[in-house]
Amino acid sequence: MEPFPCCSSATQVAREGKIHYLRIVGNNKKDMATEEAFFAGDPVAWGLYETLKKELVWRYPEMEVRVAKTQVSFFDRLMFGCVSFARVRRKAEMPRHFITLTLGLPEPVDSPRIAVKCQPYPGRWAHHIVLASNEEIDAELLAWIDRAHQFAQR
Repeated sequence: MEPFPCCSSATQVAREGKIHYLRIVGNNKKDMATEEAFFAGDPVAWGLYETLKKELVWRYPEMEVRVAKTQVSFFDRLMFGCVSFARVRRKAEMPRHFITLTLGLPEPVDSPRIAVKCQPYPGRWAHHIVLASNEEIDAELLAWIDRAHQFAQR
């Protein structure tokens, strides 16, 4: 039996003998967007995304992924982050292959890893982080993601 019979797509992630099923949802039921289609033009970015997604599924097994035209969003009741191809620096400063991770946090984070941060609402800071290698998905980044997840659950 499929883990999500009402859903057109689910991904299975295994780690340390445990299997998690991740629900993948597109915005348009007729023409379901897929993660593979979103990253079709850049297999290196697809690999980065897969590494990030595996970490997120392990941390938040109830997480849902929603694929749209311009971003792939991560939800656990509410959205806590998204991945896109947004160029948040000048083109000359961007790596050839990248993904941009956007997180909502309650306070600004000062780090050279943050490409852009802005305050769209009082008490909410959007942080855009350019990821170009699997090594950048490290403890510091995962701590920011944990904080964004906690913030979204309030």
